[in-house]
Amino acid sequence: MNACNPAEYMIPGFDSRQAERTTQRPLPPLLLAPIGDKTVELDFDGGRLSSDAGLVLLKEIDDQLGLPRALAVVLAEARDVRRIHFTPEDLLKQRILQSAAGYADANDATTLRHDPIFKLLLDRLPDTGAPVASQPTISRFENSVSRTAIYRMALVLMDQFIASYNRPPEVISLSMTPRTALMVHRNISATMAIMVAIVSCHATCMKASRGV
Repeated sequence: MNACNPAEYMIPGFDSRQAERTTQRPLPPLLLAPIGDKTVELDFDGGRLSSDAGLVLLKEIDDQLGLPRALAVVLAEARDVRRIHFTPEDLLKQRILQSAAGYADANDATTLRHDPIFKLLLDRLPDTGAPVASQPTISRFENSVSRTAIYRMALVLMDQFIASYNRPPEVISLSMTPRTALMVHRNISATMAIMVAIVSCHATCMKASRGV
């Protein structure tokens, strides 16, 4: 077996490691023909792009409904206010809109926290605004929600549903597949929460229909 001497393939006086560490200078913009009194420049940095611009429309709807704001009200805040960078409403809004865009995994928050559209969704400047919450922050927030808070949040969703009607419905029917019914049956706390929500909803609707 023949041994290979790396020095035989090196150029004297040239350090390849130093070349790798050298930062490539950005190309200057290319000036094109002006249009009227407007200067036209062509650059090659790509800018800060996002493929989730459609979420801006959902933000408009969310601002009208105020769902994250209503859900945040029923959550107990046990964190030190001096160390808080994101309110419960911020975290809820980010998680809801992130899921709506198809990012169901909390791990996606790590790469999305610098996305200009997600910054805009949380009322931050797209370029210079602070990044949104990362995966550890989202995960800690999700794991801190108690069963009591989940039940209260379910009531908020029920109120939002009833408010979508001009008149509260007298009856609300839940249609479940056998698989969903089996999952609910295995989770007694979820079953109780659904039953209580149905009873509370029915009582609220009956009072509203009777003018009570």
